[in-house]
Amino acid sequence: MLYLAALGTHVHHEELNPRFLPTKTNISVNVGGTAKLKCRIKDLGPKVVVWRKVNEDFPLTIGDSPFSQKTDEEISIVHNDDFQWDLHIKNVQERHSGRYECQISSTNGIKQFVELSVLSIKLTGTEYINLDQTIHLTCNVTGSKASPDDIDWFFNGQIIRSEDEKWEHRLYIVKYKPEIPGRSLISELRIVRALLKDNGNYVCRSSNMDTTGIKVNVLNADKELFRRDSMRDEYSKAKTFHEIPSFLILSLTLLHGLMRTIA
Repeated sequence: MLYLAALGTHVHHEELNPRFLPTKTNISVNVGGTAKLKCRIKDLGPKVVVWRKVNEDFPLTIGDSPFSQKTDEEISIVHNDDFQWDLHIKNVQERHSGRYECQISSTNGIKQFVELSVLSIKLTGTEYINLDQTIHLTCNVTGSKASPDDIDWFFNGQIIRSEDEKWEHRLYIVKYKPEIPGRSLISELRIVRALLKDNGNYVCRSSNMDTTGIKVNVLNADKELFRRDSMRDEYSKAKTFHEIPSFLILSLTLLHGLMRTIA
């Protein structure tokens, strides 16, 4: 009986040795998104799970509770079952990129690492432009570990191609990397002699399938100027009429009636 009891205790003790279950260890998230770093543990027992960013002094979470010293970060633990200990970081920024560890509190420090890469894509340019001027847009994409292979441009949902008659002799696209090699690729789009039909939504998309867009409005400056001048002339005429003395208007009215009677 003692042997069986001891054996039973021994088996139970072996089952409680915690171990990590396979999860994705490389995560890529766009700036402003929510990073979901997974950590699944079997047979945790009474031990505690601690999340921290490698090379930082303070932990991010201890058990179910956040322990971050950075109050601007929305950090939480998702713990829906006995296995799940996922770390969620809302509104991630480029500074959140790096290596994180999910650690089991014990003397031998069992841990699992997750690499977080924060991607960014920025599109800048003039949203309002006059007819016959140049549309100039710049798309800057930062990859997770290296610059993306390519950047494509779209207009109202259709890919922009230089051979399209719509852009013939008006379209110029230049792609380059910054002087200091890194993870960025920049593409500049220029459309000279802008037409009214160039109004619409422009989107840049990286080979990593990150996208962002901007709406460009082409204005007919001459038409707008003519409309404003016409309104100003009408206002001036109305103002001039109202500035005529009332007695003079009455005299002219009486004179016109007298002339009609004589005739």
